[in-house]
Amino acid sequence: MSYLFTISLVLSSLFCALLFSFHKKNTTHYILGVFFLFASINISYILIKYLGDKDIYIPFFTEINLSIPILYAALIYFYARTAILPDFKVQQKLRLLAGGYFTYFLLYCFVIHLLPIGSIYIKLVYGLKPVVNFLFIIQLMRFIRDLEKSGYWKDKNKHFRWWLLWLAFGGLAICAISLIGFFIQNLYPHLQLEYGDYWICSFLSIYFFGLSVIAFGNSSVFKGNWMPKPYIEETEITKSNKNAEKELFIKLLSHMESEKPYLDPQLTIAKLAKQLDMPDSKVSRLINNFGEATFFDFVNNYRVEEVKAKIANLQNDHLSLLGIALDSGFNTKASFNRTFKKYEGKTPSQFRKELIPKQEI
Repeated sequence: MSYLFTISLVLSSLFCALLFSFHKKNTTHYILGVFFLFASINISYILIKYLGDKDIYIPFFTEINLSIPILYAALIYFYARTAILPDFKVQQKLRLLAGGYFTYFLLYCFVIHLLPIGSIYIKLVYGLKPVVNFLFIIQLMRFIRDLEKSGYWKDKNKHFRWWLLWLAFGGLAICAISLIGFFIQNLYPHLQLEYGDYWICSFLSIYFFGLSVIAFGNSSVFKGNWMPKPYIEETEITKSNKNAEKELFIKLLSHMESEKPYLDPQLTIAKLAKQLDMPDSKVSRLINNFGEATFFDFVNNYRVEEVKAKIANLQNDHLSLLGIALDSGFNTKASFNRTFKKYEGKTPSQFRKELIPKQEI
């Protein structure tokens, strides 16, 4: 079992080191970094106990180590809200959390040093950790669900949703393991289980491995461009502005359909903005917010549709694919093939063969 503890320790320490090593750290980095730091401390202590004397006691460190798990779910919950809600007053919440932990720490020291072993109060204090964590995780799940209703989880926010769900479900599993270990310890004290600590650390090796797969699957993990877009609740003013911009986007779509500016292989956002009599920045914002694409993806989508329409027209059978591509706004064969396959999942020649049946001989 020691190798599982070691894997958990290595992964949690690695996450902690990465978060604190970034040059442009923000509050979310610090909160998540502290979470992994606490996890590393916990796992180190349990590993020492497992390899050595199970009754090891280090003044203050033992009490701190055994009490900090009550903070885990709260830290993850505040991390999620800080990353997504720009107006979330996390400093105030963290001060309250620190005060609550200090109170729990004093209570913890009191019951384990001044009350007799087996006291009901000791059991209640031990059992309080998974209960508090469970309540915060439920709050996190509700937060994720409420954002789902608002349509927030889309585009670049999708991966962050999976990250939070993995944190949440893993936290629920840890709470369950902790409660199971707690009840078994009280029902069968002769088993000498460490209140589920060994089980938890074993699970953490799988849990942190899953986090590493999700995290390192994205090269910019934890960095600013990996974080989700801030969620800003719409007011009547923002709704009015959004409706006005949506009308401008409809105007843009109408222009693309009627004038077909994308047929110009040298089309730029400045040229398009001039045609619409709008600032470049506004056209870019309309495409990003309502078209959910970059300028080049937005324009190339029209070009691909133009190519498909021309291929489907039997009157164009005599034209080569490159000729059709050049007539549709593409300026090189390479960019045409690459873009077409990106949108259609097949090459232009494959598309043409599937769309137009071979003539019978």
